[in-house]
Amino acid sequence: MGAGTSSCSLKVMTYNIEMKADDDDGGWAGRNTSSVVSTIVDASPDVVGLQEDDDTWYKDGAFLGFIGGTNHLAGLETAGYTSTNFSGYGDERLNIYYKTAKFDLLEKGTKLFIDLSKEDGFKNVEPNFSEYHEADTKDKGRFFSYVVLKDKTSGAIVLVVNTHLHYTAKNTEFSDAVNTNLRAGQAKLLNAWMDSKLAQYPNQIVVGDLNNTPGTTAVNALGEGMEFARNSAAIKGDTGGTLCSTSDYVRRDSYVFDHIAYRGVTARYYSVVNNMIDLVDGTLRYPSDHLPVVTQFICSAE
Repeated sequence: MGAGTSSCSLKVMTYNIEMKADDDDGGWAGRNTSSVVSTIVDASPDVVGLQEDDDTWYKDGAFLGFIGGTNHLAGLETAGYTSTNFSGYGDERLNIYYKTAKFDLLEKGTKLFIDLSKEDGFKNVEPNFSEYHEADTKDKGRFFSYVVLKDKTSGAIVLVVNTHLHYTAKNTEFSDAVNTNLRAGQAKLLNAWMDSKLAQYPNQIVVGDLNNTPGTTAVNALGEGMEFARNSAAIKGDTGGTLCSTSDYVRRDSYVFDHIAYRGVTARYYSVVNNMIDLVDGTLRYPSDHLPVVTQFICSAE
């Protein structure tokens, strides 16, 4: 590390916390939502990107016309995190939380993939994206959120992106090829957008649920020019699956859907957090159908 260079340690988490809407789609009777908060607080990431954080995580009862409601994630702010407070699209917000004492927020925003595909400079990334986009049942389609954070001590600046790519729904009219192309198109567009920010923000991290395992089309598309912490971190903890069975929330699957990719920073440590901590009717269960993933980075500032 040369003269005039300083660095900061940056621990990042991605966590699909599963929709809370009702017991049929987004949880189960007796689910302890506080287990999601305690998982994050105990791991103490500097930045965490959430997926499937639908409105009822923040305002239980609001969909019934009630005023106010319960913010089930308020414990994160009590623990020293600031939320981006994105309103999102469809049934998730993709909010990003970061430690208030550690960072200054320089920029934040969200971007719909369908809108990005029509912008100058991105129209030719995936020419058939509008056609594939019709296969996505999310309101307006999928999107990504982002923050640009400056470490208050070192001055290091990092761009962190959070996303949730298309899911291949069962019993739909769309072919596997369309679903695969849509997911890959989203990954290509995100990669192109990251490239467009590279000169301004060379330290880049992408977290999220890609709904694809390592080596598949979408993961490979995002991996063009970026590395995955699961593969390249200097020290590795748990590298197993990031999903659990939704039939009982106690059996872990081997699939890896949740990823952390990066460039410009150094990945020191990677691990899945095997958090079977939700006690329901005397049985320990996972708080979500996904397990969180963490990576410790070193981020330099010139």
